[in-house]
Amino acid sequence: MPKKALKLVVRDLGIMLTVVCVHREDVHRMSERVITVDGVECYRFPQLLNDNTLRKQTVHCTQGVLNGTIVRLARDRNAGKSGGHLAINLCEFEVIICNDGYWGITCNKMCGECRDGALCDKVTGNCTSGCWLSVLKPPLCTVNGSFSTTTPRPDGNVGDKAANTGDGPPIPVIAGSVVGGVVFLVLALILLVFLIRRRCSSGKKPDEVHMMQRTDVTTDHANPVYQNERDPDSGPVSTPDTTEEQYARPTALVKPHIMPRSKPRPAQAGHMYENVGVNGEVYPRPSRRSTANMADTDAGDDVDALETADDTRAAETAYYNDPVYMTSQAATLGLDRVQQYLLDRLRGDTLDDEFENLPYGHQQDHEVGSKEENRSKNRFNSSILPYDATRVVLHGNSGPDSNDYINASYVRGFSNKTYIAAQGPKTNSVGDFWRMVWQEKITHIVMLTNLKEAGKNKCVEYWPRKGKHCKYSSVDVTGLEVEQRADCVIRTFDVKRSGGGPSRHVTQYHYVTWPDHSVPTATALVDFWRTVTTSHRNQQSPSPLLVHCSAGVGRTGTFISLDIAIDVAQKQSEIDIFAIVQRMREDRVNMVQTKSQYRFVHEAILEAYTSRHTRLALLTFNSVFPFDIDPIKTNDRIDSEFKLLNQMKVLLHKPSHTVAENEENIGKNRTLDILPDDSHLACLSSPVRGRNQYINGVFVSTFFSRRGCIMTQLPLYHTMVDIWRLVDGNDVTTIVSLGAEVDGSEADCCYWPHQEGQSKEFGPFTVTLSSKAILGQHLTSYMVSLQSRNHSYDREVYVLQYSGDGATKSGLFRAVCDVISRMSYDRDVDVYMAVRHVQIARPESVGSLVQYRYLYHVIQEHQKRNAVYNNA
Repeated sequence: MPKKALKLVVRDLGIMLTVVCVHREDVHRMSERVITVDGVECYRFPQLLNDNTLRKQTVHCTQGVLNGTIVRLARDRNAGKSGGHLAINLCEFEVIICNDGYWGITCNKMCGECRDGALCDKVTGNCTSGCWLSVLKPPLCTVNGSFSTTTPRPDGNVGDKAANTGDGPPIPVIAGSVVGGVVFLVLALILLVFLIRRRCSSGKKPDEVHMMQRTDVTTDHANPVYQNERDPDSGPVSTPDTTEEQYARPTALVKPHIMPRSKPRPAQAGHMYENVGVNGEVYPRPSRRSTANMADTDAGDDVDALETADDTRAAETAYYNDPVYMTSQAATLGLDRVQQYLLDRLRGDTLDDEFENLPYGHQQDHEVGSKEENRSKNRFNSSILPYDATRVVLHGNSGPDSNDYINASYVRGFSNKTYIAAQGPKTNSVGDFWRMVWQEKITHIVMLTNLKEAGKNKCVEYWPRKGKHCKYSSVDVTGLEVEQRADCVIRTFDVKRSGGGPSRHVTQYHYVTWPDHSVPTATALVDFWRTVTTSHRNQQSPSPLLVHCSAGVGRTGTFISLDIAIDVAQKQSEIDIFAIVQRMREDRVNMVQTKSQYRFVHEAILEAYTSRHTRLALLTFNSVFPFDIDPIKTNDRIDSEFKLLNQMKVLLHKPSHTVAENEENIGKNRTLDILPDDSHLACLSSPVRGRNQYINGVFVSTFFSRRGCIMTQLPLYHTMVDIWRLVDGNDVTTIVSLGAEVDGSEADCCYWPHQEGQSKEFGPFTVTLSSKAILGQHLTSYMVSLQSRNHSYDREVYVLQYSGDGATKSGLFRAVCDVISRMSYDRDVDVYMAVRHVQIARPESVGSLVQYRYLYHVIQEHQKRNAVYNNA
């Protein structure tokens, strides 16, 4: 082979790497090689003519650590002709960096508390952005200027525990002085707020129907008209037997689909990488009908869009028997086989091909649904029909117009568990739907569609409103309760047969924020799924879980596959999503209908499985945490959750900041480290001459509302008018001020008058201070009135909260509010999911381990105060 220098260039990492050491196994092949970093010599291997052993060696740069972006490996130009091998065959170039929050050559030192949740330098440990608290000593930003260490793991990762060093001030001095006000603020149920008296009618209080439709799924149907449709007809049926043995252990983990070598991916900060060798096999690809142009019936398309031609294609991707070498992310701290399997598949490029290999279209007889008398009951004509072998057969109607048909199918679950997947009721099938509910002893209904999406009818309103009574065929239904959540509406009904007899309660869980032609966030659906399944598991006599969307295959299949996969993973510690969906399609056609849904299933399962132990029943909290939780002291359970939280950030989509980084907007941001993501950006709608619609603010979901809160930064002097535009355009009634991270910043932009009766003008707005009250050491309440010369927009957001950078304090406060709300309504605690929800909109939120521990500290204090009140 020709004498040619071999260069390895690290590209697109986005950071300057610090090369500390070089690790090689085939040392004998490194004879007289030189490693340079940006042209500076790092290490020169000696002549190793007689060393033919395949051993490991780690060498450190002779000059110490080197910073650079280009690492070059070449043969020494001055080497003799006998200087070892002339060529080096390298399959991998491995970059190993410390996990986020750790630093040092062996990654065994914990970062201090850097300002704004920034990461410390992974070599020096310095906080280049400054310290979070003034009592912390720079540059390490620790209490006494020293650092904490952890025990290195054999793989180079650091241990779970960190020793506390130094005798710093007690927690009330550190945490209390900074965030202690938040505890009082939450526990006393008093907010540091501006209560805004609107300058004109702020709009009537929305009733149940309109509140339920505040979904942001579509903009042209924010308030669809609901109609109660009734159709006479009447309704009991055996469930197919399913056993745990029928759900055989999956084999995909042993024999995966081997794809051609994928393109190298950038290294992820906070994770370790290893080289994995995979022996490939030849897998033939069956030809099948392409779904590339097939529309999702659950995403707003009529049956015409589904009647596509039967074009087929033969997949001719080549597979080779040669070993395939690829860079695979090693199992990081806390990841087991299931999690790593899901992560690998999400990062790989096999999911689309797997989906193409699923059976498409009807695979079994479906004659009953095709009959002329039943065609009108099918929402999508002949495209989505139940199989004769698995369809739900209605009983109990012996009249001349009796009909046992409904477009619904039994779907086998894990270990004798059964589901019913159904289409959304039509006007002429509402009676059949309630006959099925009564016959199958249904207690829980999951609805995954809105009545209208993108201007198309998806489902009729088949239920009575609260306090109303309706008769559907032979079933009487009365609306009892309605509860609004951020992503769903929970309705409870009393159901009984007409003519008297016993009744039973049926609960409908209506997910109202599934975006049209897309998928929701994994955290939102998992939260909803957990609410449903927790209640369903607690019922005395198990009955099928009834799930429907519009066609009863896409979103319905996604939800059911999530539930099945979690059952399988928890019992068998391994899963095969392909096998689960394939088996579901044996029971009902095209379950999990699109590629995006198939990928989303993997994301949702990973989210649900990873957070399976993060929720605690409120009654068990004190037994799990019997001792006081100190935010600056190690707590194994809490700290491991925080590490898990950081690892799961890889699922958050990469933020896009195109609007915030626009030349016109760049100067409106206090820091370029915290910018609003385009998909969550809160745009300004109140027009002001010479100003555009940008503000550094994001919509964040609350426990009760999908867009119940806006998080923004402390306004700059030249953006004070914009915060009032934000208030006016969203009908904000409460502003929560959490102050600035840096003292004195707030005085530079006083955007409200401080004297009672005083007014200030900001563009077209006049702000008047009506009253002021000191509520405590940390709390001041201002009542202001807002008058605008512009049009009033009826878009209630209710709460606007801000802090200096719009994330550090605001994210913590938002998480506290959601945790307390969940405790009050669901009687459980899930700090992990509360933080995940906030980080979807503001990834920089709760970026500190101290803050995460502090959330648990707040819960503990809340419990103590409640105990005092109850005893009193």
